[in-house]
Amino acid sequence: MSRTDEAADWAARLDAAALDAPARAKLDAWLAADPLNNGALLRAQAMLCLVYDAPGKTLVEAPAPAAAPPRRRHRWALAALPAAAALAGVAVTVAWQQPDHARFRTDTGEIRRVALEDGSRAIINTDTRIDTAIDRSERLVALDTGEAWFQVAKDKSRPFVVSAGPIRVRATGTAFAVRRDADAVTVTVTEGAVEMWNTAAPNRRTPARAGQSAKMAFALPANGLPQLAPAQDSALAWRDGDIVLDGMTLGQAAAEFNRYNLRKIRVEAPGATDTPMLGYFKINQPEQFALAASGIVHGTVRHDGNNIVITTSETRN
Repeated sequence: MSRTDEAADWAARLDAAALDAPARAKLDAWLAADPLNNGALLRAQAMLCLVYDAPGKTLVEAPAPAAAPPRRRHRWALAALPAAAALAGVAVTVAWQQPDHARFRTDTGEIRRVALEDGSRAIINTDTRIDTAIDRSERLVALDTGEAWFQVAKDKSRPFVVSAGPIRVRATGTAFAVRRDADAVTVTVTEGAVEMWNTAAPNRRTPARAGQSAKMAFALPANGLPQLAPAQDSALAWRDGDIVLDGMTLGQAAAEFNRYNLRKIRVEAPGATDTPMLGYFKINQPEQFALAASGIVHGTVRHDGNNIVITTSETRN
């Protein structure tokens, strides 16, 4: 098998599903065997994106996180990739076979952009698991954990429904985010409108429009529908890899950074966790944030294994 053929095969396997440990080891060995293999893989991925026509798809140099079960594309279409790659400037048209079901996973600190089978787009936040089931009558997304923002392709004949525990969010053509926490779901609408409900009371539905958000508890409230609030732009800053601190306390900000990083911030400063924070950081800057926050609370930063610890003089004494 030629280098180009091998690269095309790896590109298709990476695009279809997460590699298991043996396959990942084989890919790593193949990439390490010859520097030219890296370039061949990137070219094959670029051609795959061209043929697939997925503008939101990101090229990767390493295996992508879980996207299973695999999208079973025609092998004859895959075989055409090396030849197509050699024809610079020539338009390529290939019919892919798309499945009804797909699964997407992100690791800690990863933000992933994906195209769904119906033409919708999703941006998937850190440590998130979603499963999709799309057919001619409906479009279903199960948010098992984490958070995702959806740009829904307009199709009134096929409602787009996100389930997160007992909470359901329904749209036809709109854009909104759903965040699932331990006992509640927060919905933020950025375009169009949605309706939300708890499966324990399916007739008690809450409509929300662009610029509004709502938090719905898994436990059915006794006092009626959840209250709508103005959506905060900072709530979706993660889509650009940012954390906007405006309105967060030190404790809340530390928890937010901990969602994205393996190195965790721990606040050991009595009374300081409620101190308000301002500004913004990239999600991968826990150290910079901790240093800035320690100055605000007149504390210091120390390291304890994989933890970044913010302390004050009261704690040290």
